[in-house]
Amino acid sequence: MRRLFVSITLLILLSILAGGTWLLGSENGNRTLLQQSLGEQLQIGALRGSLFGVLVLEDIKLRQEQWELKIAALELHWQPGALLKGKLHIQQLLLNGVHYSQTGTSSTQAASALPSLPLSVQLDLAELENLRLQTGDNIQEIRRIALRAATQGNEIEFSNVQVNYDRYQVDAEGRLTLTDKTPFSWHIRWHGELPEIGQASGEAQVDGDRHALKIEHTTDTPFKTATRGRIEFTPNTPRLNLKGEWSQIRWPLLTRSFVTSPEGRFQLSGPLLSPHLEITTHLDFPQGQAPAVTAHLQGQLSANGLSDLTLEANLLDGQARIAGQLQWAPAPTWNLTVNGEKLDPSRQWSDWPGSLTLEATTQGGIKPRGSG
Repeated sequence: MRRLFVSITLLILLSILAGGTWLLGSENGNRTLLQQSLGEQLQIGALRGSLFGVLVLEDIKLRQEQWELKIAALELHWQPGALLKGKLHIQQLLLNGVHYSQTGTSSTQAASALPSLPLSVQLDLAELENLRLQTGDNIQEIRRIALRAATQGNEIEFSNVQVNYDRYQVDAEGRLTLTDKTPFSWHIRWHGELPEIGQASGEAQVDGDRHALKIEHTTDTPFKTATRGRIEFTPNTPRLNLKGEWSQIRWPLLTRSFVTSPEGRFQLSGPLLSPHLEITTHLDFPQGQAPAVTAHLQGQLSANGLSDLTLEANLLDGQARIAGQLQWAPAPTWNLTVNGEKLDPSRQWSDWPGSLTLEATTQGGIKPRGSG
């Protein structure tokens, strides 16, 4: 009887071991394991290799209630033996042809703390090529993302991060801590070619957590700028407070410039979608088509225009003031009052001496082409 019990026990253990070996070591077993883990939500067109070493998946489709993910190819190289030492060691994770699309309206949920990691992770290389993100008609395409990562306790260190998007390249390194506030710190460098500007580059330091972030950003080309400030993620709407300055700006950059600004400063403060804008600068017109101006501009900025606009300027040995509304979307429109006093045109045009006082209103707009 005892021998029979031992034989049955050994047979059960061997069956479990054989079943586990089949699940992890064979292609059909891997497919069964993955399908049982995610059910009908996961579809795999082709599978090669095994979870014991190199695994290749093709034509992957994963569908949830509000989003869908398609991956043309996924290749995983890892060291299963490292699990015995409490480490998940991934040598390479390669993904190609990734298409994420949002198929429904995402529900707003309160942010929760990121889970702590049950074991340490070492990721030697993750590389994603041909990424497409789609939300309705909005489509963003990223050519390549690559990075290395490793954990130490509850902290994740990212290194050799590289993103290629359109004509831009971003290089970065940073860290993320898995605690309630999820603090993070990133150092970012970017360069690329911007429309009507040409080659440009910048560098940023971003520190923060899920409640707020601090930004310091500078550019060296095509002109020097410096921006610093803070964004707070308040319950109703994010708020920002950014300040900055620039030097030696000219426009246009790629042809002969008709306006230059040797220096200036700006501030954005208030709700993220409608902040208060304030600019102080000096403008020169090297081709002589307009007089030099020292100006102070402020107003309420939005995606459609600038409301409660006030522009106070010193020019022609006098002062001018413009107030009103300026819209650029859906079509350019304006409604402005213009006042000036003690303006001496001879400072710019010698044939027109005198002292002018100006008071006027102007309103109008520009119809888009094809609107009739």
